[in-house]
Amino acid sequence: MEHYQQAGLMVARIREQPASAKRILFSQESTNRQIIALVLQTLKYYTVLEKVLNRVPELNKQLKRWDRNHCMVLLYDLLFGNGGIRGGGQLKKSITSHRHALHSAVVREKIRLGAK
Repeated sequence: MEHYQQAGLMVARIREQPASAKRILFSQESTNRQIIALVLQTLKYYTVLEKVLNRVPELNKQLKRWDRNHCMVLLYDLLFGNGGIRGGGQLKKSITSHRHALHSAVVREKIRLGAK
């Protein structure tokens, strides 16, 4: 779960600063390629993830306790990533307990946007 926390911090830093995302990411010496890819993909889908999260109000209420960017990274990995969320913890349990509602919200959002 530590790589999700690191990715969430990077997403927050990039969203706060108007600098280039790649410049911020590559200024970190200890960042591996998987985290960089996760951050860039989360940023790419951030608005869609927010809309999906707003369609599941029960989960949105539960996630108020945690950092929003950290939650978005986990949501991206669950909904669009290859293997789902790796690791464990209370945040993962909260998100995966609403998996079906999240997937149906993604389908509704795709239909609304006209995406495949």
